[in-house]
Amino acid sequence: MDAIYYCPHHPTEGNEPYRIACECRKPGAGMALRAAAELDLDIPRSYIVGDQATDMAMASRVGAQGILLSGSTQSRPEGAPAGVKIFKDLWEAAQWVVRDQGKKLK
Repeated sequence: MDAIYYCPHHPTEGNEPYRIACECRKPGAGMALRAAAELDLDIPRSYIVGDQATDMAMASRVGAQGILLSGSTQSRPEGAPAGVKIFKDLWEAAQWVVRDQGKKLK
C-alpha cells in the first residue's frame, strides 16, 4: 500500500472547519485525482475498490474500473453504475484483478 486517502469534510455535519461541500468527498473525483497525481497512476488502468455506490460513482467519474465488495450478495445495488464488477470479498476481487491485468499485458 502506497497511501491512504480520506475526506474529513461533510456538507452539513461536523465541526465548522470541516462542514463544507468539497470535491474530495465521494462521489467527487478529488481523492482519486489527488492519488493519481501523487502516485503517478494511470487512471484508466486503475481499480477503485469500495463497498458503497458512492465509491463506484467516483470510479465512474474518473474513468477507473469500479470493484464493489458486496458482502454475501452478487446483486447490483441501487445507484451502482454499469460496468462495475461485483465480488463477495476482497479476495475474490483481487483474484479477478490479477486475471484482468494478465489479459491486458498480452
